[in-house]
Amino acid sequence: RKLRGGPEVALLITSLGFYTFVENFMKMVVSPQPYAFKTPASLAVMYRTPLLTFRSIDIFIIVSSLLIMLAFNLFVKRTRMGIAMRATAENLEVARFMGIEVNRVISLAFVLGSAIAAFTGFLWGAKYGQISYDMGFLTGVKAFVAVVVGGVGSIPGAMVGGFVLGLAEILSTAFLPTRFAEYRDGIVFGILILVLLLRPAGLMGVKEEVRV
Repeated sequence: RKLRGGPEVALLITSLGFYTFVENFMKMVVSPQPYAFKTPASLAVMYRTPLLTFRSIDIFIIVSSLLIMLAFNLFVKRTRMGIAMRATAENLEVARFMGIEVNRVISLAFVLGSAIAAFTGFLWGAKYGQISYDMGFLTGVKAFVAVVVGGVGSIPGAMVGGFVLGLAEILSTAFLPTRFAEYRDGIVFGILILVLLLRPAGLMGVKEEVRV
């Protein structure tokens, strides 16, 4: 609470510092080695077609992601608590003056975010068969890139950005020479730079006009 209303750089540095502390704490207390994660049998069914080979977990990830996006989008736009969350994110002080319990709203936002992150961790473990203390770092960075590419503040935009980046990674792995496959993460950040140059607000972002 003491950092609310402070400089954004301070919030960013504090968040990164806390993340680094938790990550290294888990590394020391639990284990630096990855743990095997048993994929449920219903999510491990293999499907083969002339063009694609995939598992049921892949379908489950796509469907569940779409459902979560739709549900969360409806929540923040159609419910009183969702509107309160948007108001708090827009201007904390004005939201407080309007009678919104900002502490309760922020706590709920953390709970929802943590629940979605936990479910994402389950999907990751089910797909790759293992979990580790640092498995969320690169994924989190790519998620941030997807949000920027899709448009900050747009839930459908974040989803579209994620699909664009995922498709770019898959296509680069499939069609580029093998020696370039390890550079697929670089392609993701290349897309970020391209979008920021051509459309700074993101693919589905809305430009804001500020009058002084």
